[in-house]
Amino acid sequence: MCKRECALSKSERSNRTAFTSKERKVSFFFLAILLLISSVFYPVQGWSQEQIIVNIHVNGVPKGDFFILRDSQGELFVNRNDFSQLGIDLPENAVSVEMEQDRYVALSSLSQFKTEFDEKQLVLFIMSPVELLPRTNIDLSAKKIGLKDAYTPRENSFFLNYALNYSYFDYSYDTLPEGNDQFMLVNKFGSRSGNFFFITDTQYTKNDLTSDFLRLMSYVTYERPHHLQWITLGDMFAISGNLGSTINIGGLGISKVYRMDPYLIRQPTLDFSGAAALPSQVDIYVDGILSGRQNIQPGQFDIRNLNYYGGTRDVELVIRDAFGIEQRFLYSVYFARTLLKHQLHEYSYNIGWLRDQYGTKSNEYDKLAFSAFHRYGATDWLTIGASAEAADDIYNASIQTTFLMPWTAGVVTLELAGSENAENTGWAGSVSHSYQSRKFGSSAVFTKYSHDYSTIASGSSPANMDYVAGISASYYMSRWGSFSLGYSQQKAYDFGERKTASASYSYNLTRLLTLGIITQAIKTGNNDTDYQLYISLNYHSPTGFRAYAQHQSTDDGNSQKIQISKDQPIGEGWGGNILASRAERTAADTTYIVNPRAQYNARHLTYTWDSYFQDSDDVRQNVHRAGLAGSLVYAGGFWGMSRPVNDSFAFVRVDRLADVPVTINGQVVGETDREGLLIIPTLRSYNVNDISMKANDIPMEYSISGLNRKIFPPVWSGSCIALEAQKLSAVTGTLFMKKDGKKIQLEYVEIAMKVGEKELLSPTGKGGEFYLENSFGEDDAAAAETVVDKQSCNAIAQMIKAGGSTIPPGTYKARVEYNGGECGFAVTFPETEEVITELGEIECVASAGSPQQAKKKILLLRGKPLLRRL
Repeated sequence: MCKRECALSKSERSNRTAFTSKERKVSFFFLAILLLISSVFYPVQGWSQEQIIVNIHVNGVPKGDFFILRDSQGELFVNRNDFSQLGIDLPENAVSVEMEQDRYVALSSLSQFKTEFDEKQLVLFIMSPVELLPRTNIDLSAKKIGLKDAYTPRENSFFLNYALNYSYFDYSYDTLPEGNDQFMLVNKFGSRSGNFFFITDTQYTKNDLTSDFLRLMSYVTYERPHHLQWITLGDMFAISGNLGSTINIGGLGISKVYRMDPYLIRQPTLDFSGAAALPSQVDIYVDGILSGRQNIQPGQFDIRNLNYYGGTRDVELVIRDAFGIEQRFLYSVYFARTLLKHQLHEYSYNIGWLRDQYGTKSNEYDKLAFSAFHRYGATDWLTIGASAEAADDIYNASIQTTFLMPWTAGVVTLELAGSENAENTGWAGSVSHSYQSRKFGSSAVFTKYSHDYSTIASGSSPANMDYVAGISASYYMSRWGSFSLGYSQQKAYDFGERKTASASYSYNLTRLLTLGIITQAIKTGNNDTDYQLYISLNYHSPTGFRAYAQHQSTDDGNSQKIQISKDQPIGEGWGGNILASRAERTAADTTYIVNPRAQYNARHLTYTWDSYFQDSDDVRQNVHRAGLAGSLVYAGGFWGMSRPVNDSFAFVRVDRLADVPVTINGQVVGETDREGLLIIPTLRSYNVNDISMKANDIPMEYSISGLNRKIFPPVWSGSCIALEAQKLSAVTGTLFMKKDGKKIQLEYVEIAMKVGEKELLSPTGKGGEFYLENSFGEDDAAAAETVVDKQSCNAIAQMIKAGGSTIPPGTYKARVEYNGGECGFAVTFPETEEVITELGEIECVASAGSPQQAKKKILLLRGKPLLRRL
């Protein structure tokens, strides 16, 4: 029994144990599902977390305040979307978890990062790998800085330059009549509309024997600014390389014109790449001299377009972080202007008819001709090119390469050309090398021509030159001056050899005085060697005065020369020089020459005078020339007279203010006339011209809002510029109206005064006092202006027509609205030098239809005046 019962009890217990285990498995399964669901939908309830606001610094740069999460273990979680605002590019393997219905990244999972949390200040410091931070690009070219706020005009404009010259000749020769004189009229006309400009120049000459009219160059050009191209139709000079020709043709040409963008760097430059873990300062030294300084943010950086004048330069890059830790990098760089930057093109393609007797005939055109050259920057150290020309059965072509030698050992240019005409074929070749460093420079060239080599310029006859060779070297010492040596040799097929050896020395005796010594030994053919010595002194004053003296000694004799000159100002003023020389030759008489010249720039004209006196025992020659020159200019509706235009011009207006000096790039160019206008005929095209006036030159009663303007004009263009100066004045008084025969002061009402199309609003004060300035407020002026571009000629013309932003002297209607009506009166701004003018009491008369005026009409109907009329 006991065993059976015990066995039964044991079996039951076993079944019960098995059932309990099964229940536990089911319970655990449901509990796991419940925990999983709760972790997805209620994550915060699963772990103890808090949301805090911290200020985050990334690699030492404050990025602002951000929300982050912190769990009970102190682990910090940053929202994944915030990393872009922090400037961090998260690695692809960064693990994120879903918390608070968003994706967060645990900072401890970013093994490449270093973090530090200041719990007291609530500041989180993150040090990121530099490759995950934004890359900084710095362009050292001056384009963005130079063109900032510069105005590029697009006015329709033209100019007509004219010059009248009279010459008187007095010779002792028998071949020319004594007292021969000559009159000459020279014209140059240029016009521009949009991207087209047209130029033509003519010359008329008359003397005692003949008179002649001559057209020189005429052409129209279409500019393509974005492509830096000129497409020209008309007369032009075409070049086909060093071994080719320069020809004058009338036809069609297309050329690359880099001067349209003076801030584009054509030659190869130095580019840097590096990285900084902290905010740093980058100093750039060239040959030990600080050339530039840039501030960079943490991360990788690229510094591009470091440019310097030619030769080998030692460039040092110093990176200094906030803790003063420095990194130094040294480069040896060769800057070469003869190379083109990688992928840049330089070319000119021209076709037309050869022009004969240019300068003596107007319209003599002959054979059809073609001329072209093209250069390409294959790399930053290799430039390749080709050129060709053809005309009248003459064909010439060449190839060229220019490359930088290894170890910055200089630049080599190789050129090979071939030619063919109706009778022969020929060839020519040239090799040259140049090297320049801070103190030493050298050059060498050798050019060889075959006897049958021909170009368009030489015609079908073979070239006379056999070869040309030369070599030179120079060295500079800051203490002892500069030395140079040179040797050249050339040989012609018909005239033999010419050899020249030279040595020169230059030394600055003072900051303004320079000594120069040159010696030469010249041997031509079988003649004796001619030894020559030149000694010179050159003085240059900061005020523009120069003096030059030279002594020359040769085997044939000696000579002396003295010249004193004054630089010509770009504006009004005078300049000139006087040259006196004496030459004593063994085989000839002693010759004396005196040549004075003077030029005066007036407001509208340029006056010149030039005399030449030569005297010896056998020859006497006196020549006197006098002339005047000016220009008629037009731009966007403005006309005027000025000195000759040599590039581009501009009308400058200072608001009706006379005698104000105006400067261009710091040099005074003239003063405004009584209308406040000045014409500047000397703007530099494709350059930023800074036109300004000084505040000290403006009277105290004027307000100044625009002292300077920057303009970037295209070639042969006219433009308009407004420099804003307003004369401040005001009128004051009291305003009243009459009601029932009594004066009522119009207090605290608004005056509306009509000035042209504008309306000036101003309140009255206690007792009806008012104060009206002759200037519109900024908001009123801005609302009244219909032209956005204030610097266009049309905008300036509209400003002048509307009286500008100031109220000119005169009487203006005004009105006031008061309770129950409106009244009108007149305000007079007198022409006076006083800053404030007292107008006294002014009555405001009720206008028709106002209650006061209606009441007056009723009284008239009831009064005696009306009964008497009846």
